[in-house]
Amino acid sequence: PLFAVPPHAIAGLGSLPGYAVLGLLCGGLAVVVVRGLLLVEHGFRRSGVPEFWHPAIGAVVFATVGLMVPRALGVGYDVIGDALLANLGLRVALILLVGKLIAWWFALGSGTSGGTLAPMLIVGSTFGTVVALGTNDWTPVEVSITGFALVGMAASFGAATGASLTSIVFVFELTQDYRIVLPLIVATVLADVVADALLDDTLMTEK
Repeated sequence: PLFAVPPHAIAGLGSLPGYAVLGLLCGGLAVVVVRGLLLVEHGFRRSGVPEFWHPAIGAVVFATVGLMVPRALGVGYDVIGDALLANLGLRVALILLVGKLIAWWFALGSGTSGGTLAPMLIVGSTFGTVVALGTNDWTPVEVSITGFALVGMAASFGAATGASLTSIVFVFELTQDYRIVLPLIVATVLADVVADALLDDTLMTEK
């Protein structure tokens, strides 16, 4: 597997409600991701600034985020690995989540080239980490940080791209974690239901 997943507890069917809630939240995250990107793109188009300068403006924002949150730049496999190993604190995970989103929105929205896979995996894994740590800190419920980070990747990416089955299989192949398959399916399908109900387009169709 590309990412090592440490031993973690998946408490059978009793854990599914927690992953179902995570799936619904990831569906909401997908809506924010897609609409945020479209908002940035439309903002550039309506700004009156010549299109020639759009990538330069995007680069300034990207670099500014990079100066403040260096780990939000690049492919980010180290961030995903740390999320799956439960090595990120709540504050760090939240900063990486927001920083990556802003840098990615302006990089793509300004017209420069870039992908969706690795950024969405970073966003999803850090979001899952934030939800897990917040749940463990503020409620009597104890959830698996590793499990939530892993499932958050698949659910967020699948909902934002409209490719749920691909996302489930892909994230499973990246980790080869058999224990998480059922929560992975439940959360990803629910995330897709939420995003499909609230979005007319996905990351793969708007353009």
